[in-house]
Amino acid sequence: MDERKVGAEPPHPHDTSAHAPTAPTPGLLCSVVTTTWIDVTPAGSVAFLLIAHPPPRRSGESAAALREDMRSLGTALGLVSSRCPLPDIGPRLTLHGGKAAIRVDGCDFLLGTTIGATWSDFVAQGGPVVVSLGLAPLPVGADRDAVEAYIGECLATGELMLGAIMSTAPGRRRASDLLDGG
Repeated sequence: MDERKVGAEPPHPHDTSAHAPTAPTPGLLCSVVTTTWIDVTPAGSVAFLLIAHPPPRRSGESAAALREDMRSLGTALGLVSSRCPLPDIGPRLTLHGGKAAIRVDGCDFLLGTTIGATWSDFVAQGGPVVVSLGLAPLPVGADRDAVEAYIGECLATGELMLGAIMSTAPGRRRASDLLDGG
């Protein structure tokens, strides 16, 4: 069994008890879309994981309800608005083969996604991960250009939540340095 825990064990960077959202449901965790990539930032290479929800597909679903479900998921992951300093969300990522599993606070289920070997190797070797969650819908199968446009739109409208999973590897920077080049 090749299971690897990633990240340090710091205290939780912020208290969410004042705003206790509804715990994400297994249905929500199974319905999100994810994409991963590695990008070079002013702080060096960073692995990114984007989590979003497709547009409403079922009877009774609404964009507003999905947005609130996604906000609750973001909070349960320790993510904050992209307009806030990037927090270290602690060790919540496990790699196993071509899969990643993410621990969600207050939930008995993990958020799982398929990952590529390059992304997995980079993270397993101590590379930092920025987890981003979009509150707006993203179509299933969106290509790279659509994902880049989506992130730009979410940043412009304040609908992107972020957090970092930092490595314990020597010489790694703080979470807040990953996106601003600290």
